[in-house]
Amino acid sequence: MSEKILRSIVCPGCSCLCDDIDIRVSGGSVLQINNVCSWGIGRFVGGKKFAQKKERKRPEGHYISDKKERIAVSVDEACAKAAHIIEKSKRIFIYGLCQCGNRAQARIYEMGKRLNATFIPSEGPLLTLFLKQSVQNGFSLCTLEEVRNRADVVVFWGANPIHSCPRLVSRYAIFARGRFTERGEEDRKAFIVDLQPTELTKLCNEVILKDGNDLALLKAIRKLLKGEKPDNYGTVKPRHARKLAEALNEGLYIAFFCGRGPFYGEEGETFLRELIELVKFLNREKNCVLLPLATDFNTVGFYHVILRNADVDFLKNSVMHDVRSWEPRTGDVIIGLGSDFVWFLSDEQKRAMKEKEVRIVSISSYETLTHVNSSVALSCAMAGIEVEDLCFRLDSIPVKLSAIMEPVFPADWEILEKLDALL
Repeated sequence: MSEKILRSIVCPGCSCLCDDIDIRVSGGSVLQINNVCSWGIGRFVGGKKFAQKKERKRPEGHYISDKKERIAVSVDEACAKAAHIIEKSKRIFIYGLCQCGNRAQARIYEMGKRLNATFIPSEGPLLTLFLKQSVQNGFSLCTLEEVRNRADVVVFWGANPIHSCPRLVSRYAIFARGRFTERGEEDRKAFIVDLQPTELTKLCNEVILKDGNDLALLKAIRKLLKGEKPDNYGTVKPRHARKLAEALNEGLYIAFFCGRGPFYGEEGETFLRELIELVKFLNREKNCVLLPLATDFNTVGFYHVILRNADVDFLKNSVMHDVRSWEPRTGDVIIGLGSDFVWFLSDEQKRAMKEKEVRIVSISSYETLTHVNSSVALSCAMAGIEVEDLCFRLDSIPVKLSAIMEPVFPADWEILEKLDALL
């Protein structure tokens, strides 16, 4: 069996989309892989994200389920059954969207709009607020290479890249040596603002722990930068806030990475507006950028699908902020695309789904909790492993995914084409 060495492959493990992966493959198996983090290893060799030695099970076919059994069927039969369920629905929800290529995102966006569906992105708390603010106010972005070359102050707010984008720290944000940051971490000041210590804590110059109340801390920093004395520091000690304000004041190029943490509360949207205003204020005299730290490898791809269509009303009427706000009703149908919908539901939501007989149509590359409990399970190839596709890095740079193995199932966008033709 012949071996192949593939160089500079893009890894679809997270939104960093690292493009320096070297792989040796033979007969559909990965024999060796270089320059990859633990998440990437899991993606390429079929292991679980945080436990690579445990296999992440792939489906063996397409299935239709009734109350008694799960029946293996052809992809055409599964699509026909899915179309019948969707046509009989009273409300349609489309969940996931961030763990698939851009072709599938564009296809399901058009299909969902025609069906008057509600979209629930798996990274909704982060994605929806950034989408709204980019349409209303805009904010300053840059490439990750620019962070590596120029950023001398890096702030992770409500974000832990060790869990979301493992190589961001080593390749771009802290340790990386750039054109104007030749000494790497010695040329940078790194801060983390979070609820509790994380793996990133030991790597930062200053750790600011707070018990919620991100908005109060942000306003205090704004006042300090203006030379005013804050009345309220939230739950943070004043000296910590002052140290961050001093670094922001002295820095020449500042990069904020914001995770979904601050956006779960009622003040999430207000916090993001204030953070954008802080970035604008700093940009009067220096360079300051703000990047959403997305976890799923193509969160930003769905962002671009919406922006390309310039549909402002779509954000107001068709996107749900958080899956936990969904209230199951009789006649609801969930279309799950590339993410495990059921995993994120509360026990109360799961009970309500069963009582209301909510139907699920799942399109997935893995045997997730959603896939095995769906009325129709359509199994698809993995983008970036078995089929080519386009996706967008967390800094909005488009990246082409390669196919390094032969697919067993059709691509998700091909399944969606079949399904769309029946509706």
